[in-house]
Amino acid sequence: MSTETVRVVLVAPISQERYFIPRRKRSIAWYAERSLAVADRFTPGAGIEILLYGSGHDGPAVARTELQPQSRASWVQEWATRPNMRRRLLTDAVPRSRVEEFFDLTHESLIRSKPLPAAELIVKQVEAAGGAPTLVIFWLDGRSQAREILEVLHASRVENVFWQFFGDESVIDSLWREEKVHKGQFLPHVSFHFNTSWSVRKISKAFSRWHAPRGA
Repeated sequence: MSTETVRVVLVAPISQERYFIPRRKRSIAWYAERSLAVADRFTPGAGIEILLYGSGHDGPAVARTELQPQSRASWVQEWATRPNMRRRLLTDAVPRSRVEEFFDLTHESLIRSKPLPAAELIVKQVEAAGGAPTLVIFWLDGRSQAREILEVLHASRVENVFWQFFGDESVIDSLWREEKVHKGQFLPHVSFHFNTSWSVRKISKAFSRWHAPRGA
């Protein structure tokens, strides 16, 4: 493996309340911590970029944030918690976290998360800027836009991005299994891990195999 810097991007949905309970397994904070460990595996001490996708006033929205190892606690408070999420009826609101402000979330918010805008944003960013090899760790939540995402990635001119999708096997669209998309046999830079509980080693493995010839 080359010693060049590797950029790591975590993409996560905001569609479930349980994702905002930091100590809970498979929460946004839980995946952020694991993604930091992935980044450290390739570039010791590196931070990560995090995209949160959901719905705002004008439709689908994507919040772009950065997490550094030394700022874990403050990032979790601002982006991985919703202090007004379970506010009791007739009680006053408390100061909103940044994720509540960005998506204008209240305790009554019904959130639908569509991942396609986040995929399109990453493609546009990398096409415009180029730069270091990028590992995108993309959390898909439910039966959401598989065909549209694959069409965008197939049409993209980006060559230095590896897309490692993951999600709950019981609800993910079967398209990921067709033509062995999940094993990189449809697009060599796309893989799918059918599990929401992954290890740093497992989520890094496909990227390492794909990147090795490029970093040699």
